[in-house]
Amino acid sequence: MLEIYLKSENRLFLKYHEEITAYTFDNILKFINRIKKKKKKKKEKVSLILDFSRFYISFFEAPSSNSKEEQNLLKSFLSDEIENYSIKNFITKQFYLDHPLRKSLVFCIRRDFIVNLAALLKKYGFIITECKADIIGIYRYYENEDVSVLTFGDELSSFLSVRNRNIQGFKSLNLNIN
Repeated sequence: MLEIYLKSENRLFLKYHEEITAYTFDNILKFINRIKKKKKKKKEKVSLILDFSRFYISFFEAPSSNSKEEQNLLKSFLSDEIENYSIKNFITKQFYLDHPLRKSLVFCIRRDFIVNLAALLKKYGFIITECKADIIGIYRYYENEDVSVLTFGDELSSFLSVRNRNIQGFKSLNLNIN
């Protein structure tokens, strides 16, 4: 399976047959076309790993365990946090850190970004079978320390707080270095 780690629009890495290679977006399409011609398969599976800065990530804590109420509060929270947020424009996934206390991390990504990328890869015969966020690397680096970390990304930056090996807070920020 081909793994694509998309760092930004201009930088990406491919893992193919255990070999990792850095590319720019311009020369990636040539490489993908070469793979396609060698394989002569109609469809090839792709694992897509996106840099954390592609996602709006927020720590969310619901005040009650009522599922419907929690979803309404989450929509309201995200509308306040993200400009032009709507269910139609964003793919949203919620991951519980502490289910009984209703603490979760919420990941949002623009739907048009994923749709356009999937269409481009499909044009060359590739199908995205999984899409992951590369945030685990940040957590693993700091998991044995009590820290608060500000990490700069190409699109968005993030603030991570780890205490006693647990994520206490996570927030996407509109900070970047030009």
